[in-house]
Amino acid sequence: MHLEKHFKFKDILALVIGSIVGSGVFYLAPKVFSITKSPGLAIAVWAFAGIITMAAGLTVAELAAAIPKTGGIVEYIRLGYGELLSTVCGWAFAGIIFPFYVVFLAAKFGQTVAAILGTSTDYSYIFFAISAVVFLAVVNNLSALVGAKIQNFATIGKMIPLIIIILFGLYKGTLSHSFIPVLFPIIPKGLSELSLLNIFTQAIIACIFAYDGWMFVGSVAGEMENPQKNLPKAIVLGLFIVCIIYVSINISYAISNPLDKLIDVVGIKNSGGIAAVTAQNLFPNIDKTLVKILINIGIMVSVFGTLNGYMIFGSRIAYKMGIKRRFLFSRSISQLSEKSNVPQFGMAWVSALAIVFLLLDFLNPSVSGNLVELGTLASWVFYILSFVAVMILRKTHPELNRPYKVPLYPIIPVLAIIGGLFAIYGGILGDVPFFNGQMSIDFSKMQIPFAATGLFL
Repeated sequence: MHLEKHFKFKDILALVIGSIVGSGVFYLAPKVFSITKSPGLAIAVWAFAGIITMAAGLTVAELAAAIPKTGGIVEYIRLGYGELLSTVCGWAFAGIIFPFYVVFLAAKFGQTVAAILGTSTDYSYIFFAISAVVFLAVVNNLSALVGAKIQNFATIGKMIPLIIIILFGLYKGTLSHSFIPVLFPIIPKGLSELSLLNIFTQAIIACIFAYDGWMFVGSVAGEMENPQKNLPKAIVLGLFIVCIIYVSINISYAISNPLDKLIDVVGIKNSGGIAAVTAQNLFPNIDKTLVKILINIGIMVSVFGTLNGYMIFGSRIAYKMGIKRRFLFSRSISQLSEKSNVPQFGMAWVSALAIVFLLLDFLNPSVSGNLVELGTLASWVFYILSFVAVMILRKTHPELNRPYKVPLYPIIPVLAIIGGLFAIYGGILGDVPFFNGQMSIDFSKMQIPFAATGLFL
């Protein structure tokens, strides 16, 4: 048995866009505005993060076209550095990083559903979060096509509220001639170069997290039609679309809200989020409660689609590690479903581990947000290794068939590497709680779910 090639170009493109555009565009914008204290500078940070991401995408697309194998980044690292580092990479993603991402997204989904239904988010959100994980695990095991259809519908669904806010926000800015006074000057007067650097390092990690997710689409390369052509094209086009959306939506936020409102993170959160506040300002004649519910439905669909993508990616990396016999329960995880030819035990692994971590998040709500930021930084370590691998493989494997090559080589890969290093620097010295001493986790509460799985702290 082997993985079947179910994914067409539109499915791959939906995976790229859908895995990036999740909760970040709704929840992280106020954080960036509050750090920069300047709409123009905040948008410049989003654009800079987009440039870094585009350079990264253009670079990795060469590896994706040349090594179109299930596992994606695990295979890139293996060919560039050897089995040992590839095993470390696979363990990091399948055993730690993907479960962290799934927990974060599932928790956001549960909280959003609870907000829509008006139930207590302290207790009910965990039910909705675990239900979403279980549901997606079941339907994705029915067929890869089912997972692809969910991703396509969710990607279209999440685009609707974003495009509406962008179009009406930009239209309002055109009528009021508010673009220049709101967005300029980009750098506030009196801000020193050192202060500017500090602001960038604090804000960049939030933006980088919002752009994350596209790298993992290579993990399903073995199930794609013509991956040598479709995968790099989907990565580059998908990233370009997301960059345009992110910069445009933040311009719309900035035009539609006064600065004191933009930087009031707590106030915006209590009002239903920046998207809801912006929509209420753009459509003042519509009942505010209805607007808030509609925006939350958009967020729910957005997060659900991203959650679906991450569960697909994580199961494929676990499956690849199982085939290599370099993972826990390798013989089981490497098996495919007899009916659907999908890695059912790989999906079960990611889902079960995520549910354990969801219980931890329920006992200590700071866990998911803090650990996913830490996971993002860990991911960027392997991203940078992948960028460098492009150069290494040009030297060590010149015979490798490369249907696509990085444009402006080696400028683009170097830019991707520098951008990745800057992202890590920003996370370590900026706003990641683990590094600045703000991560507060009560490990005594974590022994309950760990004991249930035989893992004692």
